[in-house]
Amino acid sequence: MGDHSLFYQADYVDHQSTTDTHDNGSSYQIDSIVYHTVSYSYTMPWNNTISAGINNLTDEDPRFDASGDYESSIYDIIGRSYWVSFTQAF
Repeated sequence: MGDHSLFYQADYVDHQSTTDTHDNGSSYQIDSIVYHTVSYSYTMPWNNTISAGINNLTDEDPRFDASGDYESSIYDIIGRSYWVSFTQAF
């Protein structure tokens, strides 16, 4: 695309098993989830780039276990977020 670029990333977190059990004795499962990230960049003729993107495009909530907790190192706790950046090379 020349001076334009598009980026897409899908981050998949598989289902998780916990030591928690339902009242009937079956094990509690935390559902899998997919986070989508998209961005666009334009490189200008004078060695600079402007970029914009969206993290967690579909605004997925973290998956909670039976006690209502979640693992913050695995799941996105912020929700959908937007960003813009400008880079100048010298």
